[in-house]
Amino acid sequence: MKVKCRGVGKMHLDKRERLINEINLHLRTTARQLVLFDSEEEALQCIIELFQSKLTCDFISIILKEGTYLQPKVTIGSSESFTEHFPIHINSCFPDLLQGSFMNRWMPEQTFCQLDFLLKKENIPSWFTVLVKEKGEVYGICVIGFKEDVPLYEEMRSTFDDFGKDVAVAIHVARQKEIQKEKMVGIE
Repeated sequence: MKVKCRGVGKMHLDKRERLINEINLHLRTTARQLVLFDSEEEALQCIIELFQSKLTCDFISIILKEGTYLQPKVTIGSSESFTEHFPIHINSCFPDLLQGSFMNRWMPEQTFCQLDFLLKKENIPSWFTVLVKEKGEVYGICVIGFKEDVPLYEEMRSTFDDFGKDVAVAIHVARQKEIQKEKMVGIE
C-alpha cells in the first residue's frame, strides 16, 4: 500500500499517527534489506527505489560527502542540469544539513544554501533530508522532495535519524564487501 503524503495536513490525529507508524515500519523493513547488497551502488539504488515505492515523492537523491564536497550518487526525478552543478562545497550549504534530519522550512529566511537553490531550480519547494551517519561518521544525506507544498512532520525526525544510521551501516558493509572482493581478485 502506498502512503500518500500530499494533503495530509488536515488529517485527524489518529490518521496522522497511523501514517507516521506506517512510514516507520516501512523504513525499518527497508533498512534490514540493505545489508544484503554486495556493492554500495546496489544498496543506494535500492534505497531510492524503496522510498519512491512507498512515499509519493517527486525527487530522491542520495548525496554523499567526499572530503569537503557533496556529490550525488543516485538520483531519481531531476533534470540532467541538477547533477551537473555538483560537486558543491559543504560550506555553500546550510550547516544544519549535516547535523541531523532536516526540513527546508527550518532554514531561516534570507539564508543561502546551494542545495536549496538547486532544488528550487528543479521546482521542488518542499524537501527534507535524512542524515546518513553512523558512529560519528557522516556519509552524506538522502534528500526527498515534492513538487507541491507538503506538510512534513517534526515527529518523523527521530524515525528518519534512525533510518539514516541504518543506511550508513549498509554503506559501510557494502564498502567492506567491495574491499574484500578487491583483495580476493588480487590474491588470484
